[in-house]
Amino acid sequence: MSGSVLNEGRAAFRAQAWPEAFDHLQAAQAESPLEPEDLERLAAVAYLTGRDDVSADAWALAHHGWLRSGEPARAARSAIWLCLTLQLRGDHAQGGAWLARVERLLDDDSLDCVEQGYLLLPAGLQNLAEADPTSAGRPSSPGSCTAP
Repeated sequence: MSGSVLNEGRAAFRAQAWPEAFDHLQAAQAESPLEPEDLERLAAVAYLTGRDDVSADAWALAHHGWLRSGEPARAARSAIWLCLTLQLRGDHAQGGAWLARVERLLDDDSLDCVEQGYLLLPAGLQNLAEADPTSAGRPSSPGSCTAP
């Protein structure tokens, strides 16, 4: 992969030059698969520039990359962003499937991490999509929002 294309994408991302960052990161991905952290950058700039399908694909690739790297919390975070991306474009069925995947991942690995809190937003949106506004504001599990 041309490191300069990737480095230009990273620099554009840091400068918040979203269209330029998208072009460079997508070009780098076309040359060689990106690492999960760069896939997250690509997913974010794709979303910010109105390329929801590219964003969803990049979030999914980042999720799987973090799993392969043995980083379940990072994998959960990428999947949460994917879930939100899907829900906000009205794809509640697929968003719900990713929500369930994240819940299983966090439960199976008994992770006590910030992603447990991040999960509340897509869970609330899913409850709203399922016409359950009463549950939308409640934590998805007992004690998940208790004070120390």
